[in-house]
Amino acid sequence: MSNETTKRRGRPAGSTSFVKVKLQDLIALVGEGAVVPVSKIYLRENSIDISQQPVKMVLSAANEIEEQPKIEFSMTSFE
Repeated sequence: MSNETTKRRGRPAGSTSFVKVKLQDLIALVGEGAVVPVSKIYLRENSIDISQQPVKMVLSAANEIEEQPKIEFSMTSFE
């Protein structure tokens, strides 16, 4: 048996996944109507109801599909 310390996995001790951002900076970046992901734990700690239906996100790029011209071709059979 070896007394070596095994390599640890995951985030280093003391690191976090979240940072604090001023709301005015966030609104300036994404706009007032944007949908922003928020931690469920943060919502629970601030007594915000999280039992709502998921937000349906609409992609504007899907509306901008241009119709491509048809490609004409013919098939030749060699027997």
